[in-house]
Amino acid sequence: MDRIQNGEHMKAWLIRVTVNVCKNKLKSFTHRKMDVYEEWIHFPFVDHRDRFEVMLAVTSLPVKYREVVHLFYYEGYQTKEIAQLLKKRESTVRSLLARAREMLKNKLKGEYDFA
Repeated sequence: MDRIQNGEHMKAWLIRVTVNVCKNKLKSFTHRKMDVYEEWIHFPFVDHRDRFEVMLAVTSLPVKYREVVHLFYYEGYQTKEIAQLLKKRESTVRSLLARAREMLKNKLKGEYDFA
């Protein structure tokens, strides 16, 4: 701390330390082995039983379906944007979404009206 000369130097130092801590977190064994979707269960918006059931159904999908559902419904991306993010064709993303919806419909059969 004695070597910090001014506010700009302090800001640059804090940013660098933050970046390094984040990199260490991403490299850690526990972070790499944890499924991001398992963390959803602990979010406060999952209090309602219906949402919890849907969340469990989504998290039980295979990764390739789960990621497009998450990006489309939870993050609000359009299929064109998802295609760019995942480096897939837009038609592939739409097909994955359609299959994921069908899987969710079967998993949640009887609990929701899909009319």
